[in-house]
Amino acid sequence: MRKIGIKDFYRWGAWLLCLLSLSEFACSRQNPPQKEIPPSAPKATAESPPALPSPQVESSFPKDFFSVNGISLWSSQEAVIKKIGPPMKTKRWGEKDSMMPGQHLKLDYSGLSLDFYKDPPKDYYIWKMEVTGKNWSVSPGIQVGMELKEVENKLKSLNLQRDPEDNSMSACGLMDGTDVCIWIKFKDHIVTELGILEDWS
Repeated sequence: MRKIGIKDFYRWGAWLLCLLSLSEFACSRQNPPQKEIPPSAPKATAESPPALPSPQVESSFPKDFFSVNGISLWSSQEAVIKKIGPPMKTKRWGEKDSMMPGQHLKLDYSGLSLDFYKDPPKDYYIWKMEVTGKNWSVSPGIQVGMELKEVENKLKSLNLQRDPEDNSMSACGLMDGTDVCIWIKFKDHIVTELGILEDWS
């Protein structure tokens, strides 16, 4: 019987390594590595609809909308004083004091603020009205102190947009061919301010 020498151990070791390498190659042929598939975007469901911006729909305002005691946008200073008397406070400033050209006038009454604009030779006209007092009725029959739901019902024909961050609602559109915006401020579902302005943006 032949003695087993160290060369035999090297030879058997080489055969074992060869067999192992062949078996790994065969396994890799039968089970090729799977390609990593990137995750797909989640599909929108009824619980999570896609965030698509909705188009802004403009409202249409009748002439003299949001008028106060017969005073509305574009009323003259003379007409205002005839209807509700002299103001408690008057302020005037020109284009040197503001970023806008022309001359400006502000009449403050109790719970009512009227901003006028004048571009000579034209006369002053109201471009902004702000009501904060309960003593003024605003067409169409709304006023400060009313419940918000009641005001919304009276303005349901408008496309009111709510801003929950500052408790306000607004709508913009055309009045007599001019861009205007209205706003409603409220607290604890009670109206605290009503306003309208000529949109210069």
